[in-house]
Amino acid sequence: MGIGYWGHTPHLVLHPQRYGNVPIPWLVADGYIANYQEVLNELPLILVTSNWFKEMYVRDGIKASTIEVLPVGCDTTSFNPFDKGDPKIVAVRESLGIPPEQLMILTVGGDAASKGAQEVMQALAIIDGKAPNWKYVCKVWPQPRTKAQNLLVSNKFYRSDL
Repeated sequence: MGIGYWGHTPHLVLHPQRYGNVPIPWLVADGYIANYQEVLNELPLILVTSNWFKEMYVRDGIKASTIEVLPVGCDTTSFNPFDKGDPKIVAVRESLGIPPEQLMILTVGGDAASKGAQEVMQALAIIDGKAPNWKYVCKVWPQPRTKAQNLLVSNKFYRSDL
């Protein structure tokens, strides 16, 4: 089993096949699936992390019948609140220019858009006058598509200079 995106097909699929193994890749999408449709369609099983990713693979020519959703899970009991005075919390807030009394809303993900960031921004725009003082932070993976998406909405919802 290998974990990655369709562009890792040479390592996740072709390499194991060269040694007689049947690979089962667990994939995310990364834009349009521009290559390896034939190779991926020959596999008996492809795992993806969400229904959205399955839709992207099917949209781009991969057989739906071989794709199963296996969500990424986490142990939610490992998430514990930190004291606002914790040095790590203080350092992060200072680096982002967020004072202790300001509410910080955070989205973390490859491209924030697939994590619901646009919907959060739209909701914040609606409740802005009624909400406590807030700052919305999106941590994304640097890639050309993310930069293009940020440029499209930077004037509408958030400061792009942070």
